[in-house]
Amino acid sequence: MRRKCYIGIDIGKTNMRFAVIEEELVLKYYTKRKYTRGSKEEIFNTIFKGVDEALKESGYKKEEIAGIGIAVPAVVDRESGEVAWGPDWDFLEGTSITKPIADRYSVPVAADVDPVIAAWGEQWAGMGTLCDRFALLTWGTGLGAGLIIDGEVVENPDNLFSKFGHSV
Repeated sequence: MRRKCYIGIDIGKTNMRFAVIEEELVLKYYTKRKYTRGSKEEIFNTIFKGVDEALKESGYKKEEIAGIGIAVPAVVDRESGEVAWGPDWDFLEGTSITKPIADRYSVPVAADVDPVIAAWGEQWAGMGTLCDRFALLTWGTGLGAGLIIDGEVVENPDNLFSKFGHSV
């Protein structure tokens, strides 16, 4: 049986973080790298270099990735992966953050605003496994929250309900 891993990418305002998580939910590798907002191509090249380095350092191969999750400081359409809105991500509006990564690594890729991804992570492998209703608050460069009720992220048609950080 072939071993599998998951890649987690957290894109902040000035840093990108990359993690490799083993199937047993063990953190195998983690790194943080500074980046400067540039063109779309520069952002994707930084992501590709970070993922490739994470794979190399963790001993996993591209073929062993089961999926990639990306936390971004922007509202993302979950179906298309397109950045819909972000105060610092206007240069990526209308661009799919997931498609180029899915194409390069041939795996499913999911993206959402960072506190919602954090809430999903807690629901999948953290304290959220103990309940099906909780709120996760984040406080960093900005504010954010992920709200889980009955095991589902609470959203509205505009996909903005739990993304209050830049609207306060």
